[in-house]
Amino acid sequence: MLSRIIHRKTGDAELALAMARYYTLAGGTATSSPRLLRHFGLADLVVQSNKRDEVALTLCKAIAENNGKVLTREQIDALKIEEIPLRLTQDDRDEIHYMKQLFLKQDVIPALYSYGRREATMFHTSPWREQVIRIANRAASNSPNAVWVSNWLISKGFDDYLKGVDLEESAAYELNQHLVETFKHPDAMIGLKAMLSRNFPVFPRRYPL
Repeated sequence: MLSRIIHRKTGDAELALAMARYYTLAGGTATSSPRLLRHFGLADLVVQSNKRDEVALTLCKAIAENNGKVLTREQIDALKIEEIPLRLTQDDRDEIHYMKQLFLKQDVIPALYSYGRREATMFHTSPWREQVIRIANRAASNSPNAVWVSNWLISKGFDDYLKGVDLEESAAYELNQHLVETFKHPDAMIGLKAMLSRNFPVFPRRYPL
């Protein structure tokens, strides 16, 4: 779904796939700026924090007047809500650049694990070097099975989209073929136990699975 939204907004297939992997496998939205999320079509509005309640009330009233239906882009624009400046900063552009470099690698999963565990050397010395390593480590700290399955489904879902496959059909395949099996995997129980005990999960398996 993420890759579809980003591609529709930007028209850049490589960017859509890379950022969908970044946000899903490593939780990239925690680092991305609101401007970047708006740029990718993942947010309808970006406003000052002290205006959020006021804007939320305006949107709720507009939706109620629209018989509870989701507002179109034209209807949102007609509300004339003041947004923060949306022009991407150099940091935003750097994030896009380095995430494309990392998440478009042909061997993306081995690369994430080797960089995250510092078992491989990164050959660039930009200010983003340590940030890239931390992002790779976030992905490598997750369930190896979940990372592998998620990456495969992201790639398949985006390929389905480019081939014109309906979203509901792709989602049904994901749910019917992979959801149960993912929760049957031993990593799922490790993750659930860690969450309940408020500990960080430790997965004994390493890539390759």
